[in-house]
Amino acid sequence: MTLTQLAEPRTLDPTTLVNVAASNSLVGNALYGYLLADTGNGQYDYGLAKDLSTSDGGKTWMLQLRDGLTFSDGTPFDAAAVQFNWQRMQAPETLNSNRSVANAIASMSASGQVLTFTLNTPISSYPNSIVNTAMNWIAKPGA
Repeated sequence: MTLTQLAEPRTLDPTTLVNVAASNSLVGNALYGYLLADTGNGQYDYGLAKDLSTSDGGKTWMLQLRDGLTFSDGTPFDAAAVQFNWQRMQAPETLNSNRSVANAIASMSASGQVLTFTLNTPISSYPNSIVNTAMNWIAKPGA
């Protein structure tokens, strides 16, 4: 198979990769897997996540990760790792092109394999924002 991209990634830091088919999505998915993917029919294919749901119209969300996940060195892949990555994406110094999507999150709370997060305003389509940005890729904290 031969794959073509517009340019090579400047870095392998997921906060700076661009999640667009012509850019870095193949690299990001190969290195980090993905939380969820859009199936094209309004449903999601879950990768590292097993569910993403809201019960209040899109203000508060619960992301449930699969059990038993680890990074390649055996470190647990848990909700705290997702929270760490998403908070990094909110930081101006990361130069993340998707900061506005990350900054839609007002607060986060990680417990085991569950990340509960609240948005500044309800966004019922917020899962699409995760799918289409680098928020879908989670690196090991500290790496």
